[in-house]
Amino acid sequence: MAITLRTVAASYLNPSTGVGLLGSVTFSLSAAMSDASSGAIYPEVSLTAQLDASGSMSIVLAANDDSTTLPQGTVWEVQELIAGCPVRRYSVSIPSAGTGNVELASLAPTISNPVYAYVLATAVGAADGVASLDAGGQVPAGELGNAAGLAPVQSVFGRSGAVVAAAGDYTAADVGADPAGAAAAAQAAAEAASLPLTGGTLTGALVAPDVSVSGLTGATAPSRYVGGTTLGAPSSGTFAVGDFVIDQSGAVWICTFAGTPGTWTRSTSGGVPWQFVPAVVGAWYPNPMGRTISFWGPNQDLLQLWPFHSGPSGVTIDLLDTAVHVAWPTGSIMRAGLYQVLDQSDPFAWTAGTAWATLLVDAGTVGIDAVGVQQWTLATPQAIPPSTWFAVGGVVQSAGSGQLAVANDGGGSIPSPWGGSGQNPGAYQDNYRIAIGATGVSGALPATFVPSTGGLPGIVNDNGVGIHRSA
Repeated sequence: MAITLRTVAASYLNPSTGVGLLGSVTFSLSAAMSDASSGAIYPEVSLTAQLDASGSMSIVLAANDDSTTLPQGTVWEVQELIAGCPVRRYSVSIPSAGTGNVELASLAPTISNPVYAYVLATAVGAADGVASLDAGGQVPAGELGNAAGLAPVQSVFGRSGAVVAAAGDYTAADVGADPAGAAAAAQAAAEAASLPLTGGTLTGALVAPDVSVSGLTGATAPSRYVGGTTLGAPSSGTFAVGDFVIDQSGAVWICTFAGTPGTWTRSTSGGVPWQFVPAVVGAWYPNPMGRTISFWGPNQDLLQLWPFHSGPSGVTIDLLDTAVHVAWPTGSIMRAGLYQVLDQSDPFAWTAGTAWATLLVDAGTVGIDAVGVQQWTLATPQAIPPSTWFAVGGVVQSAGSGQLAVANDGGGSIPSPWGGSGQNPGAYQDNYRIAIGATGVSGALPATFVPSTGGLPGIVNDNGVGIHRSA
């Protein structure tokens, strides 16, 4: 016969309300059982039944006392974990005889065996044991630790009993603090070494990313000294109008259009930042000086360029022009075009024999053998990007002499930007530099402009070519 299986049931109720309790009951077989008739094995297992909402549970368990069960005498060890109740443990033997459910209450003991905590009497007051208590409930002084045989503390600061710290008990040295007045003295020394808000003299180096001043009356436009460069204007960073730097060659560069890195102009020795921008769309612009220029000398095949700046928005040029005041010999021609300056950081730096600009457009030739305005129409208007230095060039490619001027002659004067012995620092006049030249240009304009001179004695450095901004 097989081992009998019985359903064990129980209900757990609150004794004052009769409401079912929450919790679980675990049954653990004390030893593995086997059935001698069938050879079936029932291992040592632990089975848990959860209480339902009414506090009831039921679980199917193997009986412990079948005649063919080996070994005899096994039990189920019961552990009750009921909410709000102490844990209860006991053992039961499930009977094989009978029908229906086996009520756990009929098997469980009515009184659990109590468990008591105790301390051996020989451990009281002994080493590695527990301390005893005197009649007042205190640990005797003889059982308290006493390092190196020192006597216990009897008083503090001459006071015994419940001692409370008072003013003067500890000095600054006792607690690692600075002496009294040290902080005030340090603050006074720091204030003495600092600059007052209303002025003062700085005896050490001033280190700052930039120096900005509010300015005196009449000079309050924003301006900052923002540092120095090895050569030329900054090529990176973000700057504002009025910022200036000094490079290691001694040149002062001033930011005239804010940006990254912005547009910079080198201050000339005449003290005027020379940057001529054709700012108005639909307008004609002569050379930067805007005055009548005469060619009374050996000007044939001398290509001369002067620079303009495109400003923050860029420009588009569709026309070039000149005005013939005194006609050249019959058949005389003049060629004109536009170039882009190579050194955008310093357009006025040039060396004879070294490339200075590259050709953007050769506008071709016009006749200059009759008095009147002559124009070149660009097949495709030339767009100049923002913040770009470019140059206007013109060359008389015929012998003889005559007189040219830009069609919209504006008059006036300007300090020369080029420097050198030909410079007039006060006001640009005839025979002083406004252009640089390359000799021997008898045909199409060269793809690369290589200056051979910046100012020739007896030759006015201007070619009389103006530009028209269309966009």
